[in-house]
Amino acid sequence: MTRVQDVYPADKVSLREVGLRDGLQLVKTFPSTAAKQRWLRDEYGAGVRHFEVGSFLPAKTFPQFADVRGEGRFYRDQNYQDNQGEQCDLN
Repeated sequence: MTRVQDVYPADKVSLREVGLRDGLQLVKTFPSTAAKQRWLRDEYGAGVRHFEVGSFLPAKTFPQFADVRGEGRFYRDQNYQDNQGEQCDLN
């Protein structure tokens, strides 16, 4: 098992992009899948390396996450060399 200090060293800052998960939970209008993919590319281009791309919630209740599996595949398929992974929370 990895020690927390190895993942999050005390002398470094770790940025995590959670907008595609937390930021979209309560919005009335949400971006298209293509817009979310641009969001990921732009954030990556700005230096962010850890993304939480969505939540596995019922699409009937939270349609903004209906494409979460596709977003995860898109992120994976970009072959980013220095990413720190993706996380999708099961709620």
